[in-house]
Amino acid sequence: MSLSAAGWMLALGLAIPAQDAHLDMSDESLQLPAVPERRPRQDDPIEGPVSGIDRFQDESRGAAVERLILDFSRLEASLSLGVAIFSPDFDAEPESCARAAFRIPIPRWSSPESGREDVGVVAQFFATSVERDFDPDLDNMAGHPLFFGLALDYAFVQEEDWLVRGQIGLQYGFLEVARGLENGVALAVGGLISRRLVARLWVTLDPHIAIADSGDRIGFLTAGLMWRF
Repeated sequence: MSLSAAGWMLALGLAIPAQDAHLDMSDESLQLPAVPERRPRQDDPIEGPVSGIDRFQDESRGAAVERLILDFSRLEASLSLGVAIFSPDFDAEPESCARAAFRIPIPRWSSPESGREDVGVVAQFFATSVERDFDPDLDNMAGHPLFFGLALDYAFVQEEDWLVRGQIGLQYGFLEVARGLENGVALAVGGLISRRLVARLWVTLDPHIAIADSGDRIGFLTAGLMWRF
């Protein structure tokens, strides 16, 4: 065998493994192996449709609140101090007084756009003192009357930082602590002007007047604080 023939055979032997080692760069060869689809678990967060579920739940809660007669979750509590002013027939000078009140909204009588708090029922208590001076020689001319009232109020102004309400109801007075006075029911008219201080705490001005069927009147002007739950 000549050297030329041997060279050609050697070159042919080297070319064959080189062709076998040539990489296949076709698209099919570059595809990654398929990953099996993962089935969602029960505790996985749900995306997409959950927003519709939330809206449905919110609307359901809102409808349930509107069906309530009283919404105790939005209770308001206030405490204030001021002055009680008596009509001339009492023969008494103005005295200091205290007022405690609790308000519960009535969603059924309120409009949704105002937060369902337009109308509410108010239970309030007044405590004061009275000293009659038409005849100082008589006993029991002074005492500490108490008043309890129930009323409905309406929000004329209901903004983020301001509240203005009007109120009308009935008030029962325990007045027999002083001579010549009698217990009885009176028409009670009042209002509230309130300004937010922080978060749920508000400062209030609360004017009220109680008018008995005899024409006797007691006015209460108090100022204090209100907590809105």
